[in-house]
Amino acid sequence: MLAGCGGSGESAGGGKVVLRYTWWGNPDRAERTERAVALFEKQHPDVDVTTSFSGYDAYEQKLATQAAGGDAPDVMQLDYRQIDQYASGGVLLDLARRKSVLRTSEIDPGLLATGRVDDVQYAIPQGRGTETVAYDVRTWKQSGVPLPGDGWTWSQWADTMRALAKKTGKPGATDPGQSEDAFEVWLRGRGKALYTEGGQLGFTAGDLTRWWTFTDRLRRQGAVSPAEQTTQLDGSVENTPLGR
Repeated sequence: MLAGCGGSGESAGGGKVVLRYTWWGNPDRAERTERAVALFEKQHPDVDVTTSFSGYDAYEQKLATQAAGGDAPDVMQLDYRQIDQYASGGVLLDLARRKSVLRTSEIDPGLLATGRVDDVQYAIPQGRGTETVAYDVRTWKQSGVPLPGDGWTWSQWADTMRALAKKTGKPGATDPGQSEDAFEVWLRGRGKALYTEGGQLGFTAGDLTRWWTFTDRLRRQGAVSPAEQTTQLDGSVENTPLGR
């Protein structure tokens, strides 16, 4: 999601408007984003865009500090779960005030709605993501363990990770216990969600206990990466066991 701060861009020399734009990601994503920014500046020669990025954890902390100090960037990337937090804090701009220059007709209505809070459009989706599983096909085939298939249950996935660890001597997967996204997928498989439509928690303490008990057992069995590696995860691919 891309959201706009309630403040206005500063003026630079020559009458240009300076916009601060920040996002999270790795250098590859930054390079692609910078190319898009360059195209925007070419089409809008009266605007200069200053950019910055970092890994997700550092980004989240810095953005919260900037917003609390009244110094949020003009355009920022937000996870859909953060929009309510910043909108209710008065940080985000009601984009209906810029409706004449925002072309949203080609965006799927359901996707566009994820940027709304109380029927106010505070953010515009810049893409659609999904949960995926990446794996080393060569190593997997060498282990003799059957390749992933459609329709796996969590129990089947866990059994496969144990089998991989036994065959290869290495954890079968990255520990999912630290991942809010993985927890959300697990909840949805049980007919629940992170939040209700009313903005309340959609799960119980018992649900979270069962999830953490499940993932803790996998760590202790060596089926997923150990706790000392989990504590190093910061949202970047480079610091995942697969990335290393």
